[in-house]
Amino acid sequence: MAALGYPSAELLAVLVDDASTKWVGFCRALEFKKDVPLHERIEMFAIPWMEFATKKAPMASPAILWASLLDGIQRSGLHEPEEVAAGR
Repeated sequence: MAALGYPSAELLAVLVDDASTKWVGFCRALEFKKDVPLHERIEMFAIPWMEFATKKAPMASPAILWASLLDGIQRSGLHEPEEVAAGR
C-alpha cells in the first residue's frame, strides 16, 4: 500500500513513462522558436499533464507529480540531462 502522498512504485513508473511519451508527442506537435526556453515549454505542458496525472494518481502529492513529469522529460531523450535539470 502506498503511503499518503506517495503512489506505489509501479504507478510512479507508469507516470514517468506516460510523461515521457506525452512529452515526445507534445514536442512533435508544436514547433517552438529556438529562443523559447525549456522551462517555459515545460510550464505549458505541465498544465494538462498535472490534470492527467492527478486523475491517474489522485493520492500523489504535487511534488511527486512534478518529479514524475521531469523524470519523464529527461527519459524522453529529447534534451540533455543538464538542460532538463536547468529547467527545473
